Amino acid sequence: MSEDTTQDRAGLGTRARIDTTEPHSARFWNHFVGGEDHYEVDREVGDQIKDVFPGPNDPVVLTHADALLTSTPEGGTAYLDADPHDPEAVLRAAAGTPGPSRPVALMIL
Repeated sequence: MSEDTTQDRAGLGTRARIDTTEPHSARFWNHFVGGEDHYEVDREVGDQIKDVFPGPNDPVVLTHADALLTSTPEGGTAYLDADPHDPEAVLRAAAGTPGPSRPVALMIL
């Protein structure tokens, strides 16, 4: 277990504990999306998950998402089937969404 001491606003020392021997869902998700905030144990579990579920884009899920995520006059919603490791593909897929001149939120699942 690694320990790091930080100072809070009042200048009091606090000790944060991160157990680097146990995988954590947020960290292996970080590994999935190419982040840098994970440890070896998180990479191992993440790679095991990828081995069990190599094709995450289930066609039935894609069809349901397309049917359920609808737009309203207040804003557009679209489900993009794109690889986040290929930003150009994401941008190409997003180019056809309603209201591209308005603010955009991106949720990666």
